[in-house]
Amino acid sequence: MPLTTRTHPPTGTFPETGAWGRIFSYWEDSSAALVAPILSAWLHDVAMGLSLALRVDRGEILTVRAEGKAPILTALDARFNADAEVAAAAQDLPDTAYMADLRNFCYPTQVPFQSRDLRSDATYRRLRSGEFLVALPTP
Repeated sequence: MPLTTRTHPPTGTFPETGAWGRIFSYWEDSSAALVAPILSAWLHDVAMGLSLALRVDRGEILTVRAEGKAPILTALDARFNADAEVAAAAQDLPDTAYMADLRNFCYPTQVPFQSRDLRSDATYRRLRSGEFLVALPTP
């Protein structure tokens, strides 16, 4: 897992229930990935990754699982999107923000914020329980 010193969104828990939401991974180059629907699924994937690494080390031939890639919208484009849910989610975002719509993506999905004018430090925010991920550039 990548390590970073940037500001992260809340841990993904819902204070009223203590339940975990979607799990994200953040990289130093301002990219992110939607990696699991809940904490237990991510922990399972980590364990399976260890098993996979051991199989690779033993020389077994394995098929690599393809990852999805979410498109990135500017806040302005998202605000005027034909999809009412996207537009509503972006309503209060500053113009400098970027947003990814993750409603129809499975795990893992790359969220390439680094493909935009985003420097290496950003603050991330989840909207609607992780259906949308927002990157806010640090001034």
